Amino acid sequence: MKNEIIGQWRLEAAKRAYLLANLSDPETIDGKVSCRSCDYYLGELSWIRKRNNNYFVQQQQFIERIEIERYPTEQIIKEIQLNGKIRCGNKQCREELGGLQLFRDRPDVKEMCALKCKQLKFSYRNKDGEPQVFIFKKWTDVKFKVLDLEPINIDYTLNNQQ
Repeated sequence: MKNEIIGQWRLEAAKRAYLLANLSDPETIDGKVSCRSCDYYLGELSWIRKRNNNYFVQQQQFIERIEIERYPTEQIIKEIQLNGKIRCGNKQCREELGGLQLFRDRPDVKEMCALKCKQLKFSYRNKDGEPQVFIFKKWTDVKFKVLDLEPINIDYTLNNQQ
């Protein structure tokens, strides 16, 4: 029992340290994400996470600002289950912004919205502190830091460090 409690504390401390290290990073930028076609506000830059080549948002506030079009049957590609398309929440626009997906190898991660960079625009302050709008074709071109999805095996990593 004592070891379980200590293990849980270590897990929580490691998660806190991971988040603090990333959130205090000077390259992490506050700003907003909008539909490139109609400028409809979708959410905050800080909500975007990445895993490998996938960039996605899980925030409930984001999901409330989009329209979800589910597939009749899900499609499975490697560890990813595709469940549908996501569209701009502006009824006059409805531009496709990405897909609704699930990481099958990460049961701790709920369904999320994978985003197409070329369908979005990003508003944040440039190096001079001036507000500016940026558009990028690919996620590899973005000039701000996107946080990684938390590692699932953080407790496994901790146990191996002892």
